[in-house]
Amino acid sequence: MKRTETTEGGHSCPPRKVGTIPTEIGTIAADWRIAPLDAVCEPPQYGFTASAEAKGKVRFLRITDITDSGVKWPTVPFCECPEKEFGKYRLAPGDIVFARIGATTGKSYLITNPPPSVFASAELKKALLHKLFTEGLRGEPQKQTEIGPVPESWDIRALGDHLTEAQYGISIKGAETGRYPVLRMTNQKQGQISGANLQYVDLSPVQLEKFRVDRQDILFNRTNSLELVGRTAIFDLEGDFVFASYLIRLWTDAARIRPFFLNHYFNWDETQVRLKSIATRAVSQSNISATRLKCFPVPVPSPEEQDKIVTRIDCVDRKRSVHHRKHAVLTALFRTLLHQLMTAQIRVQEIDLEGLLAQPVAQMDSKS
Repeated sequence: MKRTETTEGGHSCPPRKVGTIPTEIGTIAADWRIAPLDAVCEPPQYGFTASAEAKGKVRFLRITDITDSGVKWPTVPFCECPEKEFGKYRLAPGDIVFARIGATTGKSYLITNPPPSVFASAELKKALLHKLFTEGLRGEPQKQTEIGPVPESWDIRALGDHLTEAQYGISIKGAETGRYPVLRMTNQKQGQISGANLQYVDLSPVQLEKFRVDRQDILFNRTNSLELVGRTAIFDLEGDFVFASYLIRLWTDAARIRPFFLNHYFNWDETQVRLKSIATRAVSQSNISATRLKCFPVPVPSPEEQDKIVTRIDCVDRKRSVHHRKHAVLTALFRTLLHQLMTAQIRVQEIDLEGLLAQPVAQMDSKS
């Protein structure tokens, strides 16, 4: 609802329009003023210097954790912080963190409590994957194996026992134009292959036949930084695509292990940790060869149980997708509204929040 101003007599009247004025930082409302930052907030403070750790009690927010969509708190690492230093560096609701160096310089984020609920679905999926891959669906007893607890009926075999082929991609540099799109590591998006941001190559019919990707092929990122090596995605697009040399294409024997089941298992955080443990490391690169990958042990339930597990995970993924689309729409709305407010195109008392929120959310609900 739009707010109205009330006169001393109790009668309502439309909000008062305020003009704008040009300044050295752009157009602002005529009744605003410009002041140096240190006049309106406490002195800025540099953060705590420490090494990021996989486990711990204190989250360690880094500049790389601040993205256009905010901070994904479940992915923020930990650090060791002495108790005497904790109070000095502890983040509190209302604090603003600002990236002062690096590729994300200028990014800022307002600390809220709790973190945005859009990321709660990621935690839900993480818990579901742990339950499914360690307990299964039948409630049967577990057995301890080299990869941890799994249901008694599941078999543990080397991945190579369930593959018909593990193939390196094509060693041709992509260009902005060409006949065939070449898939790279950047096309792996949350376990799926995205057709965005493509490069292209020209190939002979023989080369195309050898490196063309088929639906349900799994593309495994074999060499990159340790953080990215092991990233896996499944191809499920129409059209002729080939894949780059730093990817391994995995063909599964679907009668033994379903490709979508293996893709979900490889994208499980706990499997990613295991995959990184078998990588060979150099100064800035890590590598997992096809030979080493074939020896990687994986759990294999019956094909029927695999299909049911995939159905459960896909259901959560669809719900996450809806939440992320809503988040993207509301983020775009926020940025537009923020620009209009900061340039005095609209005033706070003129905003109809209910109307603004209802339309994009209704559109997203109708599409989902």
